[in-house]
Amino acid sequence: MSNIPAIVQVVPLDGYVIEVHFQNQCVKHYDMKPLIDTDPEIGPLRDPKLFKGVQISFRDRRRSIYWPGILKVSAKEIYEGGWITKLPCRQMTAFRRYEEIWGSAFLSLAETEE
Repeated sequence: MSNIPAIVQVVPLDGYVIEVHFQNQCVKHYDMKPLIDTDPEIGPLRDPKLFKGVQISFRDRRRSIYWPGILKVSAKEIYEGGWITKLPCRQMTAFRRYEEIWGSAFLSLAETEE
């Protein structure tokens, strides 16, 4: 079983970017433009109406998105290759705690050097 969470929402944005919301509350953006520009088979996605037709695949338990008859992209590709726009709450809490610990350590170090 994959550790990649299921997709709960996909939103097409300007510039051939898709915003993907995952079950763990993580939100990622994935730039489709390089793929659209280099692969002639998916060139039809240059049409904004077609690009906005992206859907979540329920056949594979929401583990991919697709454009009917054109392209399918796995949740793994998006999760690993996209950039984060929102972290899940538990990861954000861990990051803040990490920042608190290391922030104090660096402040202490800076004070001792002065």
